Amino acid sequence: MTEQHPPPPDPGVAVVGAPRPPAPAAPDPPPTGTSGSTGTTEETAGGSTAGPRRTPMVPSRMRTRARTMAPGVSGTPPWVVIALGAMALAATCLAIGFGVAWSDANSQTSTQATVKRVAGDFLLALTNFTPTSVDADFRTIAGYATGDFAKQSNQFFGSSIRQQLQAAQARSEGQLRYVYVQTLDGSQASVYAEVDQTYANNKVTTPITDVLQVVLGLTDTATGWKISAVTVLQPPASANAPTGNASSATGSGG
Repeated sequence: MTEQHPPPPDPGVAVVGAPRPPAPAAPDPPPTGTSGSTGTTEETAGGSTAGPRRTPMVPSRMRTRARTMAPGVSGTPPWVVIALGAMALAATCLAIGFGVAWSDANSQTSTQATVKRVAGDFLLALTNFTPTSVDADFRTIAGYATGDFAKQSNQFFGSSIRQQLQAAQARSEGQLRYVYVQTLDGSQASVYAEVDQTYANNKVTTPITDVLQVVLGLTDTATGWKISAVTVLQPPASANAPTGNASSATGSGG
């Protein structure tokens, strides 16, 4: 008798009662700490595993603990804010004060320059004339006059004195030596000046040179600064000087 063995099972047919092949082992989870994501196993309702769930990784440089502060507390102490505000206010006040002071000083300097220029122009007109230019020169002098000096100049520089100067062939040349603004107060100013004057007439053979020292009073009018007073401190030394009488007369207005 021969022993018969059952035929091998067909791979495509399940054999009842045959031993069940072992299930493949689950893959090991990826190590933590790597770039990308971490894996966690998620269970289903039946208890079976549904595979790893991917969780985004946070870079280590972003995992910095955030700085927390108590509610209602500012980052800058209140006394620092107050001090900075006070310093800013003080700086603003100083800037405004400096600007006003600079503006006043600049205006004062500009006014002094104007007063000095007007005084110098007047003295040059007063001490420079010839027999043929007397009429025009006196009109120029009258244009600088105001107040009491305007009244006095109109009386003194009349037609009679002009005729006398022309008859005496009087001539004068003046150069400014020194002009100084002594005071400046609002619309009033005073100027001290020295003028080198050379004069001659038909009664002297050699021209005479002298220094005329004078103090001028000026007034700021609607048409600009004008001469309101003329005081001669040292008139020409020669009695024959063509401007000697003129200096004394204009000086009476001081």
